[in-house]
Amino acid sequence: MTPKDWELAHALLTFLVAASVGAISALIFRSSDFSLHVLATALLFGYAAGVASRMSVRPLISVTALTIAAVPTTISAAFAGDAAHWLLATMFAVFLLAAMQSVSHVYRTASQQILLRLEMERLARADPLTGLANRIALREGFSGISRTTGTMIAVHCLDLDGFKAINDRLGHAAGDDLLIGVGARLRDLLEPHDIAARVGGDEFVVVQTEVRNAADIERMAHDIVRSLTTPFNLSNETVRVGVSLGYTAETAKDAEFSTMIRLADAASYRAKRNGGGVEKEPPSFEEEFPVAAA
Repeated sequence: MTPKDWELAHALLTFLVAASVGAISALIFRSSDFSLHVLATALLFGYAAGVASRMSVRPLISVTALTIAAVPTTISAAFAGDAAHWLLATMFAVFLLAAMQSVSHVYRTASQQILLRLEMERLARADPLTGLANRIALREGFSGISRTTGTMIAVHCLDLDGFKAINDRLGHAAGDDLLIGVGARLRDLLEPHDIAARVGGDEFVVVQTEVRNAADIERMAHDIVRSLTTPFNLSNETVRVGVSLGYTAETAKDAEFSTMIRLADAASYRAKRNGGGVEKEPPSFEEEFPVAAA
C-alpha cells in the first residue's frame, strides 16, 4: 500500500469510530435515564479531547471526526426539550468549536516547529552567504552520489585570484556581493545531480556526477573559469577576478572523497603557481575509459 492508501484507510477508520461515538451518544440522549446522559456526555468529551490532542497534525481528519461525533449528539440533546438539555446542547456546540480551535492551534504550532527544524538543518549544511553547500553537505552529498557502472565523478577545486585586493579596496560588503555572484554563476553551470560548495573564504568545490565523457569534465573546468572571469558589477564598478582551478576524475565505483579533494586541491595550487587557469591531475580513468578519454 502507498502512503496515500494508508492515510485513506486511517481516515475511514477514524470516521467510523467517530460515527459510532456520535450514534451511541445520540441514542443514549433519547433515553429517559439521566445517569446514562452523563455517560454519553463523558463519552463525547473524552473522544473529542483525544482527537484534538492526538490527531491535530491531520486537521482535516480531526475536524471531520469531531463534527461526525458531536453534531448528532448535540441535536439529540437539544431535542430532549427541557432547559437542562438545551444548556447541555449549547455546551456541546461550544466545546466543538473550542476543540476545532485547539486542533488549528496545535497544527500551526507543530508546522512551525517542523519548518524551523528543517530550516535549521538546511542552514547547518549551507554556506550562509552564497547558499551553496558547506563542507558538511559536500561530504554528505558526495557519499550519496550514484555509483553507476560506466560513469565518472570529477572534483574541481578553485579559488579566486585577486579577491583580497578587491575586498580591501571596495570593502567587505562588495567582497560579499562578489562571492554571492560567484555562487550564483556556479549554480547556473550545474547539472541536476552536481554539487557546488563554498569551503573557505574564496575557495569553492564543484563535483560533477554521472559523467560518461572525459571531454565533458574538461569542458566544465573551462566553463567555470570563463564564467567567473567575466566581469562583475560591484559598487557601481566593474571588476574582474582570476580563477585557479584544479580538477581530477575517477570512475564512480572507485571515487573516494578525501583523495579526490586532495588531488584537485594540489592541481589548483599548481594552477595558481602558473598564473591561474586550469590544471588537472593525471586522470586515473584514462586506462579504463580509453575511448571516452580520447
